[in-house]
Amino acid sequence: MYGSYLALALALAVEGLDWFAFPYPVRELSLQLLVLGFLAGLVIFLRNYFYSLTETEKNRLRVVLVGCLAGALPLLLSSLTGEDTLVRAALVLLPLFPATLFVAVFKQTFAEIGPTVQKVLVVSLVCAGFVSSFFASYGFLSVTLDLRISTLAWISLVVAAALIYP
Repeated sequence: MYGSYLALALALAVEGLDWFAFPYPVRELSLQLLVLGFLAGLVIFLRNYFYSLTETEKNRLRVVLVGCLAGALPLLLSSLTGEDTLVRAALVLLPLFPATLFVAVFKQTFAEIGPTVQKVLVVSLVCAGFVSSFFASYGFLSVTLDLRISTLAWISLVVAAALIYP
């Protein structure tokens, strides 16, 4: 799952290299691999989360998931749209990804966190879901509808707000 994010980030980090500069079959194959990698990681995550993890492991995975949803996924989704403003906004969020991985790896234990920290972790997860829902809906709407950027942003905000509860 993380390999596909890393490959895309490295390809886009090369100066002057644009996602749309790749030949069509390479773009299509890499997009399919990114989607399949994400879906496979999501299925594995959900299975482990609900059936075989302790509360400590669930807390550690929640921290990693916050980084993925708020840090890595927006960059992936915005890169696919080709919208420069959206990519710059996603780049601001990108440091959340390594920061959460650092916390998840180097924090000694997540078993001793109190109820307040547990609530903060859940709220962080909801906020990360909001961010990734915004970028996903913006990407989907920009492909399907021919609207101005500001209109797409407002519609995406409404969609993301509607998805907060689930």
